[in-house]
Amino acid sequence: MDSNYSPLDQRHARWLNRFSRCLDLHAAQYRIALDGVESKNLALLLTARFDLAHPIVKPHRGRKPNTGRCEPSRGQLIAAYGEGRVTVSEEARGRRYPEHPVVRVGNPTLVGVVSHEIAHCLVNHADGLHTPGHGRVWVARYDEVARVAEIWTRRSSIEPSGDERGNPAMISLRADRVLS
Repeated sequence: MDSNYSPLDQRHARWLNRFSRCLDLHAAQYRIALDGVESKNLALLLTARFDLAHPIVKPHRGRKPNTGRCEPSRGQLIAAYGEGRVTVSEEARGRRYPEHPVVRVGNPTLVGVVSHEIAHCLVNHADGLHTPGHGRVWVARYDEVARVAEIWTRRSSIEPSGDERGNPAMISLRADRVLS
């Protein structure tokens, strides 16, 4: 296991370095890229494995491949903050919160980003919204999700790699092959 985790996104390195049991795995998943369809398929596979409500996955070409966002469902917000506060917030926003969690990722995105965001969905579902977003519990959930994503990667005969410039390899869940 590496002593230091250093993916494209450094924001979470201190938590992973302190608490993760699979640093090499996380780093490897930041070297495999997915297009919008594959990111949705991987998210569905991961949420099914952990018996979570399937999130609405929104790949967007304007978002960087190494960034993502997980938004809780309306039901999760009501459970955490009460219906009154959620309703007031919705009125201020001018729209309702979604009925299902929403995962926003780039198009293309990285396997590590999808795992990261599904780990947030898992924390929101199993541990509640008051659980710190990037603490010990989240790292444990991220480790769990990353292991499942890694099993899929192995079954698909995908090796973390990239081109000579360090760009991630593009993979296809539909064809189970590396795209050129």
